[in-house]
Amino acid sequence: TPPLLPFLERVSMSKKGTDGEESMVVSAQTRKAKRGPPRKRNPCPGIRRVGGRIYDPKNGKTCHQCRQKTTDFTVACRQPRKKGLCPIHFCHKCLSNRYGEDAEDKAKEAGWTCPKCRGICNCSLCRKKKGETPTGILAHAAK
Repeated sequence: TPPLLPFLERVSMSKKGTDGEESMVVSAQTRKAKRGPPRKRNPCPGIRRVGGRIYDPKNGKTCHQCRQKTTDFTVACRQPRKKGLCPIHFCHKCLSNRYGEDAEDKAKEAGWTCPKCRGICNCSLCRKKKGETPTGILAHAAK
């Protein structure tokens, strides 16, 4: 068959181990020709839009729950601490999905405290600090 001929030319048969089992081995040269050099992770991908969310590594605010740095609407905690106010932000998606709170209403409240300051935060970091197991992705369980 003509379409398989180039592939079969690049694959060689060899014996592996002492049991005499035959297997197909693709040469390293063939793998490099197909894929090229391995891709490295981009440490600073820049501003990008994924699924309606804008990810901005410089100007975005990091959500405490999902740890995503986006330009979405976030609610800042107003609980006083030793050195100013609590620095934690929650995005509107995490507040509504995980805690059942409306972010826009909570932003209007003068004394809103975040779930972490209230002691009910269920993010993986806070649960591990309490000695509990992380919840993981809850969307599958909810559906």
